[in-house]
Amino acid sequence: MSDESGDKVMSLKETKEIDAVTSTADDAGIQVKKVKKKRRSKPFGWRDKKKKKGVNNGEKKERVKNYRKDNSDEEQIPHGGSYAHPDMKEISLLTKVPDMEDTLDESDENSETSSQGKFPKRKVAMLLGFKGSNYSGMAMNIGMRTIQAELEQAMYRVGCISKSNYGFPSKYSWSNSARTDKGVHSCAQVCSGKVLMIDEDWEVVRTEINNFLPPDIRVLDIVKTNRKFVARTYRDKVRYMYLLPSFILRDRNELRDIFTKQGCPDNGRFAKDPLSETELAAIRPQLLNYRIDKSQMELLRNALKSMEGTRYFHNYTNGKSWTDKAAQRYIMRFEALEPVIDENGVEWIPTQITGQSFLLHQIRKMVCMASEVARGAANLSVIEDSFSQRKMQTSIAPAQGLFLDMSFFEQYNNDKRHNVESPILWHEIEDTSNAAAQRIQKFKETTLMKHIMNEEYNEGNFIKYIFVQEFKFDADEAYAPLITNDTS
Repeated sequence: MSDESGDKVMSLKETKEIDAVTSTADDAGIQVKKVKKKRRSKPFGWRDKKKKKGVNNGEKKERVKNYRKDNSDEEQIPHGGSYAHPDMKEISLLTKVPDMEDTLDESDENSETSSQGKFPKRKVAMLLGFKGSNYSGMAMNIGMRTIQAELEQAMYRVGCISKSNYGFPSKYSWSNSARTDKGVHSCAQVCSGKVLMIDEDWEVVRTEINNFLPPDIRVLDIVKTNRKFVARTYRDKVRYMYLLPSFILRDRNELRDIFTKQGCPDNGRFAKDPLSETELAAIRPQLLNYRIDKSQMELLRNALKSMEGTRYFHNYTNGKSWTDKAAQRYIMRFEALEPVIDENGVEWIPTQITGQSFLLHQIRKMVCMASEVARGAANLSVIEDSFSQRKMQTSIAPAQGLFLDMSFFEQYNNDKRHNVESPILWHEIEDTSNAAAQRIQKFKETTLMKHIMNEEYNEGNFIKYIFVQEFKFDADEAYAPLITNDTS
């Protein structure tokens, strides 16, 4: 633009592009002018937009706040697997609860308030132990009785979840660190969420929740975390334990003789229920006293160790191929501990597997493959071959021997950015002052392991499994090396 005399006047934008002029002198005393140009500013930066936003023809525009979409007029349907859903009412009645007089009044429209005032909401990590025999896994499932649904109902009844949030896990930011399958147990399942702090002492809150839970589900500890903590994403690694009875490693010819003498191969029963109660009663005494020898134990440990590292486990799950990246998993450690003998005289081999994450049925299939090697149905080369491109048929060990042993959150504890007030140290079982760690160990030894051992004595799940492996599953065909036609 120009003034009346025609001289060119620089715009404000152009003046900004010229920096202050500095004068310097060289050795000869000559004055030199240096002009430094600034980086050109963006014509429509966010600052300009902010200034122009409230101006329209000289009048200020009324700013509209960005409210969340109001769904108050719409009917909100609870999660199909929550006991808050009308279709789950019959299943929710399976859990017997104490007198409801001391619990939250369900008719109260504002469930977050009490006679003392409003309950504060806190983000917590909750440690669970449970026997999964009577449940269809951990996560909520439509039409199924699950651990999460039982826990949500108990928390609602004591007042840790408001009426408006009951049945909507996303509203209180719920997260499970692991997804356990149907029938699988746990002594270290970790969940996180925002709960109402009905008492200043978390130990009191834990006790109140346990009062409304079935006896096979226990809250072992509650720890306050920062607001960003999510149980599923902040877990570094997880450890599972599988209890393996020694008698399934017995000599194959001896096993076949025991079943054949009872007429089991010709009973015409299906693989899902291969043995009758009479046959189990006759076979059980012949297997109880078997003890594994050192050479067999060494073979089992070598088989387990050969599965460590980063591998493609497409043959140890369902619906995965060798080219699928999701089939790749990192196994940190897989080992067999010293055998233990239960009160019924059966010897058990505890196996521990530690990894970052696991696929569906992966651990049970890995245990099955390792036991096949230890009992002579396969050799170590078959395990290595199972990680190759070939598609191999693999069996699955019973769910009754598996449970979640420990969850680790080491990075969360060590990261100073998280400003951790109460670190999660449930894995430090050697620390006798760690009450939560001692509760985990007690629940593991006196509840879970004892339950698995007694369940096998009463139901014979592993006896049925080894019978199917010998008479229904063709190991020679499944583990046979691939024969390629060499046309060269």
